[in-house]
Amino acid sequence: GVSGTAELYERLMSQEKDEKNNQHVMPLQIGDYVPDFIGQSTNGEIDFHAAIDGSWSLVYICPRSFEAVASSDLASLAKMSEEFTTKKVRRCAVCCDTIHSIEKWKKDIQELFDCQIDFPLVSDLDGHIARDYGLVRYGEDTRKSLAVRALIPASLLVLADPDRRIQLILQYSQTTGHNFEEL
Repeated sequence: GVSGTAELYERLMSQEKDEKNNQHVMPLQIGDYVPDFIGQSTNGEIDFHAAIDGSWSLVYICPRSFEAVASSDLASLAKMSEEFTTKKVRRCAVCCDTIHSIEKWKKDIQELFDCQIDFPLVSDLDGHIARDYGLVRYGEDTRKSLAVRALIPASLLVLADPDRRIQLILQYSQTTGHNFEEL
């Protein structure tokens, strides 16, 4: 109803404070700067803003490794590598799991889908990247429990321009895959 929509809008637009960090929690919007992060990846340590400097960038975030939809999404991203490279789009995927688990998952995807994942898969075990991208439920503290328990059950795709400004945000239920050809 109208009141439910108004309530949701009020919640999203209000500047709720994260009690532990005393930071404002606001949803990402078109035109915002894409959040930066440093993390361990399957390609070594990554400083995201340095890695995408002057290029279009795509960040794909999923809650867990070894999930069927996320696996097929990553395989699709890998199989379209030439198209993304031609268009100078740097890709990166983030998962709330250990780097060891993510490396095994990468090998499984490459074998099952007959593809080569040439972009970094970043470990976000404590959920700090997912929080910055808006995938942690309001009021949840990822330090008190496993980060995946505090996440919204969704995958997120963010496309940013060479100035690091967000141009596209797609958030889908974990059960729905992204259409990378349309993207």
